Amino acid sequence: MPDGYSIVDPFLFVLYRWGKKVGVLTHSTHPAWTALHGRMLERAAVRRACEREGLRLEQ
Repeated sequence: MPDGYSIVDPFLFVLYRWGKKVGVLTHSTHPAWTALHGRMLERAAVRRACEREGLRLEQ
């Protein structure tokens, strides 16, 4: 995998969004996870899937 993307990344993306929603994640406590979330949002396929699901796209 040239860019380091794996099957784990979408799972972590979903968990990150859940954690943000319930207030247990912050950038200061989980900077690497926040960076992964940002990289995932750069992927066109992720943005399309979120839009289809009606999810707000936020960093």
